[in-house]
Amino acid sequence: MDSEPAPMFAAVSTEVKPSADKEKKKSGLLIALLIVLFLAIGMAGGAVSYFLLIK
Repeated sequence: MDSEPAPMFAAVSTEVKPSADKEKKKSGLLIALLIVLFLAIGMAGGAVSYFLLIK
């Protein structure tokens, strides 16, 4: 018997090539900017609602 079973699908046996480092850094920076943008929008909305609704 083989020690390693044969792959069930062809996609499993093909190796996935890692993307370039520049693309990873760029996407990571983009995600960080999006998170900061959403936090800023949330904080601005909270401040506006505080000043308009509470006071």
